[in-house]
Amino acid sequence: KEEKGDAAAGKMLTPFLLDVLRYSEGMKFCVLTATPMYNTYKEIIFMLNLLLMNDKKATIIASDIFDRNGTITEKGAARLSAIAQHYVSFMRGENPISFPVRLFPQVPALSAYPTMDPRGAPLPADETSYYQKLPLAPVILQGETLRASMLFMNDLPADGKGLSTIMLEKLVHAGNIVVPATDSTRGDTIEAYTLRANSESLWTVMDQQIMGGELRVRAKASVGAKWLVEGELANFSPKFEFLLKRVRNAEGCIFAYSRFVSGGALPLALVLEANGYTPYERKPILMDGIQAQGGRQCAMCPRKEREHASASHAFSPAYYGLITGNTNLSPQNEKIIVAQRGIANKDGKMIKIVIGSQIASEGVDFRFIRETHVIDSWYHLNKTEQILGRAIRFLSHCALEKERRNNTVYLYVGVIPSDVSNRETADLLSYRMGFRKAVQIGRVTRIMKQSAIDCNLNKDAIIVRGEPPVKQIDAQRVEREAVNINDTPFTAVCDWIETCEYQCNPSLPMKELDIDDSTYDEFSARWRVHQIKERIKQMFSVQSFYQSEDLWNSMADIPRLAIVDVLHDIVNNRAFQVKYNDTNGYIRYCNGYYLLQPNVYADLTIPLAIRVAKFPVKRDNYAPIQPELAKWDDDVKVDDMAAVPSVSIDRLWIAIVRWVDHLSTNSEYVDPPGEVDQRRRDISQHDAERLDQFLQIIQMIQRFHRAFHLSTKQNPESFRRALLFYFWDEWLSLSEQRKLVMSTPSVLECIRNDQYQFGKTLVNRYLDPKSGAVIFECENGKDCVPSFVHEINRDTKEPMRVFKVDRNTTGERYGFIAPKYGDLVFKTAEAPMPGGVVPRGKECANVSNTKGHLTILMNLGSILETHRMTDFELNREKLTGKEEIRNSIRLCTLMDLVLRYMDEEKIDKKKWFFRPIMAFYTGHKGLFRDGSSAE
Repeated sequence: KEEKGDAAAGKMLTPFLLDVLRYSEGMKFCVLTATPMYNTYKEIIFMLNLLLMNDKKATIIASDIFDRNGTITEKGAARLSAIAQHYVSFMRGENPISFPVRLFPQVPALSAYPTMDPRGAPLPADETSYYQKLPLAPVILQGETLRASMLFMNDLPADGKGLSTIMLEKLVHAGNIVVPATDSTRGDTIEAYTLRANSESLWTVMDQQIMGGELRVRAKASVGAKWLVEGELANFSPKFEFLLKRVRNAEGCIFAYSRFVSGGALPLALVLEANGYTPYERKPILMDGIQAQGGRQCAMCPRKEREHASASHAFSPAYYGLITGNTNLSPQNEKIIVAQRGIANKDGKMIKIVIGSQIASEGVDFRFIRETHVIDSWYHLNKTEQILGRAIRFLSHCALEKERRNNTVYLYVGVIPSDVSNRETADLLSYRMGFRKAVQIGRVTRIMKQSAIDCNLNKDAIIVRGEPPVKQIDAQRVEREAVNINDTPFTAVCDWIETCEYQCNPSLPMKELDIDDSTYDEFSARWRVHQIKERIKQMFSVQSFYQSEDLWNSMADIPRLAIVDVLHDIVNNRAFQVKYNDTNGYIRYCNGYYLLQPNVYADLTIPLAIRVAKFPVKRDNYAPIQPELAKWDDDVKVDDMAAVPSVSIDRLWIAIVRWVDHLSTNSEYVDPPGEVDQRRRDISQHDAERLDQFLQIIQMIQRFHRAFHLSTKQNPESFRRALLFYFWDEWLSLSEQRKLVMSTPSVLECIRNDQYQFGKTLVNRYLDPKSGAVIFECENGKDCVPSFVHEINRDTKEPMRVFKVDRNTTGERYGFIAPKYGDLVFKTAEAPMPGGVVPRGKECANVSNTKGHLTILMNLGSILETHRMTDFELNREKLTGKEEIRNSIRLCTLMDLVLRYMDEEKIDKKKWFFRPIMAFYTGHKGLFRDGSSAE
């Protein structure tokens, strides 16, 4: 659809462009294009005629250049060369230094090409060798895909020629995925399989609905969703089965492309979710949940969440991003692209897989993509090159180790087993047609290269040859010892023809000009030396040491002899002074490093740390200055008080997430990371009592962790979410939450239930503890305009607004977060009877009667024991015995975590905890400094 739209736009523009070129005088006209011929060799005629028309010269027609078979005639080659010599400049794009290395997939190749086309007609032998030159990944069709493909091909008239676009698309669909049969689609007929293998076939086995502006689907009860699980999936989509196995074992990011949405990208997303992958920036599409054993998939290894206890790293859920033109299906395309490109995603932790449809085939720049999987074929290779170009970009892999700066390309082709038929599939046919057209286009491109105005200047920079093999480690962790990075025949950079070498037409001898230094006098030399010295001073003002190699590379634009002279003059020269921060000194060379030697030190062997360290200066007298006491602002939240926090909020949150992930999946407790420990010190502001309170909180997290892993029936996801949301709600300030939402997309699960879909805008909501009001945040972190807020507030049917807090819907004793004098505090309350008033609740930490807390915890333990076969150590013996919990800080922290966990588990199908936004909308009041309360 997108491609047709582009073509239509081009046709609308052409008449106006032709009129401008036809009637303008003296206009300069320049065309920049990476694909002067996109689909057919004849397109070069149109491009060259634009240039000729602007100069008011005679235009050409196809027969001037080509014969009826598309072969360039001798006269046509001369004519084409003459035009190129006047108008064409050519420069190479991709190179092996700035771009990732392309790798062929290490999969079983075709042993031999089929001898017949899809209709059963014999194939010309000279057209079947192409498969050895493309990175094809053969996938043996089986089960329903094999049956559908054979039925469709057997229905083709044997005396016909080629395949129509409609028939080709039908066969490609059949090779991609065939959904299970239902009562209305059952049968071994062409009609039945057509309903099961087309762009709308998914809806014969799934029901769809729009919820909160997002498309959600649920498997029909008669079919279920188990057919999407790896293993059984091979019967319905061998391609998706192949992809699942590759992705699970791959390291880094993966890009999977399908030009179909309902027949490609969407079912692939459902397959990933059924096998444990988590959608990024939206709720799961598949409402049936994970179908495969083991739970969620880890992004860093092949293990699932329940199999991860013995892993050497913390569990990191594998996320996938979906990029299509359907806003209900993929409402956050831009955020997915930003997150995928972020440096934090270089190993695939943020987004493991990106699924793209045609909208992702142009104008999108990915980074760190280690494998590109093109699932369905197309019949011209320039389109395929455009797709691969999304993942193979300039400097796109520079953050990775040198051996891992590569991209393995998989062009999927369905293949019929040789014992069933010797026909080529639609995929093989498409690539055969595409390769034939690419060769025709390549022969035109080669003549234009040879005849380009700047051929003699650029030729040596265009052809890459003579480079030694390099070692590469592909995404499957396979070491490839000798990878050829030189230009290879029958590739795009070599015009898809048999040789990469060519001679310019005309070929001119190139000679270097003699250096003329007649005007370079003594004054010019001194001025230039001064410039170099100032540059070195500037470098040492930024950094106090440089490796010899780095220093030389930073001045590679200066003649080497000049650098030698300058360094000889300044090294160990005390008269040449440089300054780093407040330290003055001179430059020394030591063990391969150019170092700052401070003037105050006579010792030349001092370590680097001391060279730049600050030290006390001796003074004649010392009069201590009385520090000015800072005013205490009661409106400032405690965790906002540190003027310069020791740990950035981004680092803190990443550390918390990793720690919580580890605790949820490992029975062995590990101490909190240094960032968390530093955070409690920052918040405590050297207050020993406050510092001890945070230590008690950490002790209760340890106790909660132990009790969880001793329970018989464990749900690591509920534990993870309960603990993660506790840190989000009660350890971060409002400003920190908003900053993290803008900078760290993975935190969105913490606010997802508070988001509101207003048309195409996804609104984030926060509760301001100072005013008790809800803050509505629209795009780019800015507050929504009042009209948006007014319309959102008018929505009285939102589920959290209509929720009634009573004994039927809520636990008898439940918890919630509410504002109190500028802070958010944890409160507990008893659920009212139906129709009763929502209680104000009691702040847990302010209740001095610990016996009441103990009673509540023991009651919660009894409820958990009924449902979980264990009481989470919430019994009298554990709570009042040797491990007695003696104060309200400990008791309230444990109660907070337990109630959050029960809420995640939906014990008795009730609410047990209300986070800030839902607490606000359900009528839980807060307290403010003027003595007022607000709902």
